[in-house]
Amino acid sequence: MPTPHDDLLGCDTLVATATGTADGSVIFAKNSDRAPDECQHLRVYPARAWDRGATVRCQYVTLPQARHTYRVLGSQPFWLWGFEHGVNERGVAIGNEAIWTSAPRQAVGLLGMDLIRLGLERGATAREALDVMTALLEEHGQGGSPRYNDPRAACYDSSFILADPREAWVLETSGRDWAARRVEGVSSISNVPCLGSDFDLASRALRARPGLDFARDLGEYTQHPQTSGRTRCARSRQLLQGRAGKIGVADMIAFLRDHGAATPGQAPATFGPTLCVHPGSAQTAASMVAHLHRDGVVAWCSLVTPCISVFLPFFVDASVPDALAQGAATFTPASPWWRVKRLLDRASESWGESSPRLRVHWHDWQEALLRDAAHYRAATCDHKSMWVNSNVTRLATELTALERAFGLE
Repeated sequence: MPTPHDDLLGCDTLVATATGTADGSVIFAKNSDRAPDECQHLRVYPARAWDRGATVRCQYVTLPQARHTYRVLGSQPFWLWGFEHGVNERGVAIGNEAIWTSAPRQAVGLLGMDLIRLGLERGATAREALDVMTALLEEHGQGGSPRYNDPRAACYDSSFILADPREAWVLETSGRDWAARRVEGVSSISNVPCLGSDFDLASRALRARPGLDFARDLGEYTQHPQTSGRTRCARSRQLLQGRAGKIGVADMIAFLRDHGAATPGQAPATFGPTLCVHPGSAQTAASMVAHLHRDGVVAWCSLVTPCISVFLPFFVDASVPDALAQGAATFTPASPWWRVKRLLDRASESWGESSPRLRVHWHDWQEALLRDAAHYRAATCDHKSMWVNSNVTRLATELTALERAFGLE
């Protein structure tokens, strides 16, 4: 039986398409919420040609490998093969949510995080990635523990937002079945089925059910009431609609940092369900805002809760410093993720005083990064890599200063 905390576990993914953004681009955003001590890595995997007959081992399932895989930048829980969110060299971005449906649970199958990485490695557009993911889903199903060091944890179903510089899709799954809707304007998903009867594509079994409402007819709400997901989805859609037609990267960053109706000095333990999730049964482990231009993509990534972090710019065709792939289940000083996590824990002891100090500390640098990013979007790979490396070096310096200020030396 689930614990009362199970309804609090989850993520939030948002998207604004060309009619929803200020510059006609597509902007994708996700908060990845995991267990509070689950370090998340940022990695690049290069494009590669594979021999005929090659295989790939996902978390629990071995699949035939594609003949070619695209270069991908992904945020990866330290123990998982797959991604919580990521973007590929063709400008496809994907993120997922845990949802619970009435479909039978499989003991072994693909995780939602497997499907994200497979879609990014094999899809040149959002629609092509959707086709890749749904074909694999129908063949292999979903199964296996999604939790570190907890092999008996039941796998959930997944919902996804897939985006590229031209369009975006919402994809929701129930076992081996699925439904998808093309996004017009803005949309978001959380840990609750969101599609009704207004889907554009579906698996054969669901197409054969006239009048099907995905959320009403397939959602499982008895053991998993999913009230947190409903609350957070309503909030993210309110934020998106309030800025529809004017949304920029800074807006999406602000949405991911949102604490709802909480007052500035209010303790995180009293926030209730918010997009920026603080330690409890879960915690936001990493965030991404992918600015998908037709002439280039900037992936803005932060570590741990975005409200106390800086979003740094990354590029799929540039290098990512090895430091961002350091860390596992316990603190290590070589891991920027763990350094930010330790800072969050210290700040939480006196949130009303500490959180404004952290926001002020990052503010000017964050504004400068946002101003400079357009210049680098079309720069050479070497130029981008130099900027990324210098920013990660500065991050380490800034964290040292904050550790000193908060007595963490």
